[in-house]
Amino acid sequence: MQQNVDLIAGMSKRINSDLAERAKEYLVEGLKRFHSCRESGSKQQVALGLMLISIELMLKAIIAKKNLPFLYDGLDSEVKFYLTAPDSIPKGFNTRIFELDLLEFNYKTLHFDGCVGILYLLYPELRQELKVYFKDAAILRNKALHGVIGSHYRYETDRIAYLALKVSEILTREKICHKALRYVPTKEDARFLGRYEASILDNVKKQIESSKRKAKDMEESPSNIKLTDVWSEMVIDCPICKNKAWLKGETEHTFSADDPYDEIDPGVAENLSFLADSFECPKCGLKLPDSKQMRLANISTIYDQSDMLTEWHSEFGYEPLEEEIW
Repeated sequence: MQQNVDLIAGMSKRINSDLAERAKEYLVEGLKRFHSCRESGSKQQVALGLMLISIELMLKAIIAKKNLPFLYDGLDSEVKFYLTAPDSIPKGFNTRIFELDLLEFNYKTLHFDGCVGILYLLYPELRQELKVYFKDAAILRNKALHGVIGSHYRYETDRIAYLALKVSEILTREKICHKALRYVPTKEDARFLGRYEASILDNVKKQIESSKRKAKDMEESPSNIKLTDVWSEMVIDCPICKNKAWLKGETEHTFSADDPYDEIDPGVAENLSFLADSFECPKCGLKLPDSKQMRLANISTIYDQSDMLTEWHSEFGYEPLEEEIW
């Protein structure tokens, strides 16, 4: 029934707005405390907790906007059916109790990691850039909200503030919620981002210079690197000392047009790519913890592994489709 479709669209908008409004409140207070504590050197656990809560609520606002049923975890079949096929609900079926429970957030929503997974489905281009930051957030979330964070977590808190501002940019750029509910960065935010970006560049420069000095005095001996998982690790030559170095990340299996310029029959090409999100050389000590720093060091973050498709199919059971099917 069209009435049910319209009701769910209205609920989705309201749930999205409620989540975005609360996320903004937490973010405003969290960043305010973050800047204040950063200047005074005082403990930042409260600021960290507020920013982490804000990040989770912003992710949920995005999911509510894009596909409301995916916001929930373990819904009863009746509620799931109502949300996914509202036009199929028979006339006279009482849906009011579902609507009230949804609006009151009485159903369990996705946990933090689940929200991050949905974000990657919606915006796969963000996966490599933000993966390490979200990993930090998942670890710190439990400590900040259910334990005690020491004052020595300043570096990690800076990374969470950076992540919170990056996620808020998604809400603005993608028009996830009403303009009034989007966070507007302050001058303090801009100064922090400028200093943070500069500190990353400075760290990469220092790492490279230190590795160059170490490489000059290094005795020639091959690196002994053993991979434990070929799909999450890879070996390349270190650009500084030319010894073998580690890449860590994940392997992505995709399909693309074999000939994108052929509008009639472009065909389909099967691809396997390794997406690196960290680099470490055990010889010269060059260590880059995320893809952003790797790019600053002029180290590639994407590697073609299509020559390993046979091994991929063998391990994961994906049989390549016959060419004529395409």
